[in-house]
Amino acid sequence: MAGKLNDWELPNEVIQNHVIKFYKDPSRAEALEKIIVNLNLKKCPKTIILEFIHFAELHYLTTAILFLYT
Repeated sequence: MAGKLNDWELPNEVIQNHVIKFYKDPSRAEALEKIIVNLNLKKCPKTIILEFIHFAELHYLTTAILFLYT
């Protein structure tokens, strides 16, 4: 996936209703981390970013946490 999603601007509805809900299962935490670091989140609402940060902190996804804070 390296960099393939960076150019895409996914609609917020897709991120909220599909990505977050599907990958919120703790057994898929590492997959969500890979998606987070490859998404273009520049125009993403702060609520979604905060939800990603909360999930990453709960599951100790340090790469995702660093990506989201920078």
